[in-house]
Amino acid sequence: MLPLFRQDLPSPCQKAGELEEAQPFHSPLWAMSYSALPFGKEDEALLEAFNKALSEFVGTAEHTRRLVEAMKSCLET
Repeated sequence: MLPLFRQDLPSPCQKAGELEEAQPFHSPLWAMSYSALPFGKEDEALLEAFNKALSEFVGTAEHTRRLVEAMKSCLET
């Protein structure tokens, strides 16, 4: 399964102690829809695999649960 939120991603800098994450951190509501992942032009196979996995994930119960959780978190701030 692909990570959907920043907190699901490992941080090599954080592990090395080079970066401190702001706590608590809450993204503003307007930022929820403006995310992107970069792919190099030569990474066509990776892009195709990513798009396939993403299309299989979007609309699932887990996807909906994560969206609801994120919205609740944003509304609490």
